[in-house]
Amino acid sequence: MMENTIQKALSHPFPGHLIRQRKQAWTDRRTGQTRTLSLDYVETAVIIQRLNEVFGHAWSFDIRESQRIDDNQVLVLGALNAGGVTKTAFGGAAIGNGEENVVNAYKAAVGDAIKLCAKQLGIGLHLWIKGDG
Repeated sequence: MMENTIQKALSHPFPGHLIRQRKQAWTDRRTGQTRTLSLDYVETAVIIQRLNEVFGHAWSFDIRESQRIDDNQVLVLGALNAGGVTKTAFGGAAIGNGEENVVNAYKAAVGDAIKLCAKQLGIGLHLWIKGDG
């Protein structure tokens, strides 16, 4: 179990200048209506910096599985080990045109998996938790 001070350091909100936004289409399955959402995120390097600040170099990330799905997407199962805790998550990315884009898609999928594992440790949760006040 992680100490309270470690948990506080992991979950400390990121300053605004590190937060990025991207647009994403979202379809309500009940109504079929589609709208565009603006999603907050931080770059993978920011997540890695937080892990280094809290754990030094006493953390690791391992790719447990990877898979190319058709010609369109790659999927990675990663495991983040830090502070005596292991968190696993799938990351995915679309493949663009050209063979070099397969490598870039795997890199993006690994970054996605790192972010999702780190979220389970509390890193960046404030970006996903939205309240009305």
